[in-house]
Amino acid sequence: MTKSGSQSCSMALLVCYGFAVLSLGCGGNSYGPTGKVGGRLTLAGKPLAPGHAVSFMQMEKGFLAFGLTDADGDFMLNSWNNGAMPVGKYKVMIAPPPPGPHDPNQMTAEDRFEKPELVEPAGKAEFPKKYRDTTTSGLEFEIQEGMNMFPIDLTP
Repeated sequence: MTKSGSQSCSMALLVCYGFAVLSLGCGGNSYGPTGKVGGRLTLAGKPLAPGHAVSFMQMEKGFLAFGLTDADGDFMLNSWNNGAMPVGKYKVMIAPPPPGPHDPNQMTAEDRFEKPELVEPAGKAEFPKKYRDTTTSGLEFEIQEGMNMFPIDLTP
């Protein structure tokens, strides 16, 4: 499998894991008070390219929510219940945007999985690899009731 193919598989596994975790809690809001999360993702004060995934995870309650950055680095987390997240501490990880196809007009989603050699390899990550895992990122935030805005500035 090519490097870009394994990255696509990694992203697909993350999404599947997220759906599995989310499906455990779909029986209603038994979490108590909730809050919503947004913020800005930067590297040394400068926004990263659009499409970075910011994921908040709380394994104790089986909750995961994520959002994608825009051109300014801004993000809003979303989840199965419109982004309402149980209050508490969350570990955070960042994932780079997936690599793009050689010719976006000629490639379908099915092609991406059946023909990984046609997918451009991801360039050098804009941020250190440690941020791609909740156990090494060092990023943890306390979500309170209501709207929570977290600036996340990664260090090179």
